[in-house]
Amino acid sequence: MASDAFVTTAGRFLPPKVFRARVEGSETCGPNASGEFVDVPQNGCNTWCVIDNVFAVGGDGDFTPVEIESPEDWYKSKLNPRESTWNSNGNSFSDYGLSFGFSIWAGEDPHASPSAGGVTGAYKIIRQRGSWKMVVDTAERKPMATR
Repeated sequence: MASDAFVTTAGRFLPPKVFRARVEGSETCGPNASGEFVDVPQNGCNTWCVIDNVFAVGGDGDFTPVEIESPEDWYKSKLNPRESTWNSNGNSFSDYGLSFGFSIWAGEDPHASPSAGGVTGAYKIIRQRGSWKMVVDTAERKPMATR
């Protein structure tokens, strides 16, 4: 789950994590430009719901918010009839990649048992016109593992 704004009124903050990532866009310094970022995650509505608050770290120490595109919203047009997602997105940010994953529910699946598969993918970071965005770059749907 990603926030549009940094919210400090609700939730418990988790340890921040610093990472580097490649940056695309008109305001970068070439095709291999990278930037430093910090994620200040917090627990949201309950202990399993994590809200990521990512900031670009400027050379002067300024922190600029990074807007994170919702992979679930991005994928909704690809769902079959009667399929849905339910705030199950989990992100992982490191020097080695910016990834996400979420589950897909079919019909009347109980909340604890999504049966229609899952989607995993990667983000990319774009900087244009002074704004920072983390957008879906790749995504792949896979069936649920059976036991």
